[in-house]
Amino acid sequence: TLEGVSTWPFETSLLKQREFWRSVVCGRYADKKVCVIISDALRYGVAEELADRFRAADRYTAKLEPMVGMLPSYTQLGMAALLPHEKLHFGIPHDGRVMADGRSTAGLEARQAILAAADPKGATAVRAEDVLSWTRAELDACTHDHHVIYVYHNVIDAAGDDAKTEGETCAACARAMDDIVALVKKLAGPSHVSSCLVT
Repeated sequence: TLEGVSTWPFETSLLKQREFWRSVVCGRYADKKVCVIISDALRYGVAEELADRFRAADRYTAKLEPMVGMLPSYTQLGMAALLPHEKLHFGIPHDGRVMADGRSTAGLEARQAILAAADPKGATAVRAEDVLSWTRAELDACTHDHHVIYVYHNVIDAAGDDAKTEGETCAACARAMDDIVALVKKLAGPSHVSSCLVT
């Protein structure tokens, strides 16, 4: 039983989701301009197929790495865990909100503020649909001003989490892969970001 348990130690050599910013963005990719594409409800099978698409292309390489998620497993906590933070906690009164070092992580503006405060070289958060519609000038401006760009993509979860559209989840997975390939093609390159991380 977990009743009364305040901590749940988990010893593993695998990357933990809550360590993503510190270990990956500021660790492995500290010297690179990086884009993090966060696609809500993207699961392993879709990620493997997506990686195969990139491997089949001449100019890209791709590899899959596991990451241990947060418990309880739900969107707000998972999204918060990927942001810069020392400590996560639930908002009071508890309504599902997650706070990172006392700051709300709900919504794009809150995430932009947390990212901007954490990276002196410039970090921001944007919506995938906005990136896909950017002109070359808008793309150049964003990648010039920011060392880290978090791109939030919500196609699979938007379909699968609604009883009216859950039957369209497989089609949403295919559309999500198309979107992510388009995002990487748009963002990656010598004058833009050097690495794209999809989670």
